Amino acid sequence: MVGRKRKSMALREPNGRVSRIKSDDAPLRDVDVFLSDPTAIYVTECGPMVKIGVTRDPSRRSIELQTANGQDVRLAWYRWMHGKDARALEKAIHDQHRGSTCHARGEWYYLNLEAGIDLVERKTRELGLYAVWEKYSAFVERPIGSHRNHLANPFTGGLARG
Repeated sequence: MVGRKRKSMALREPNGRVSRIKSDDAPLRDVDVFLSDPTAIYVTECGPMVKIGVTRDPSRRSIELQTANGQDVRLAWYRWMHGKDARALEKAIHDQHRGSTCHARGEWYYLNLEAGIDLVERKTRELGLYAVWEKYSAFVERPIGSHRNHLANPFTGGLARG
């Protein structure tokens, strides 16, 4: 029906239950769902390899990785998502690339930073997942004007603005 506004929408909650809510409340409800399990998927660099993983505290995880490693480990990029989505994304990436020529071991890959970040971004789009916020470190090269314009917006279903 052209011209009619949706009065309500379905929302899948973390426990799997689907509830119907008024569309005016949708952004607040989506934020509540995200805040129930905020998790970051991240890319770190260590020598010629990158690590793709998930954590609730990217800064602390970077320190933990540095403590266990003799080379410099730099947290390059992370993207906040709902925990279930972040874990599904990480699993899909590792399952797809396990045994490939770029796979080093575990969650480590022989990729440069930009390729590692691009891998996560492409798989996010492929799976139709939403990210709430992302952060690049200052040393990561990215196209000018790319800041947030490519992130899908979970509140509107479209691309993020600005």
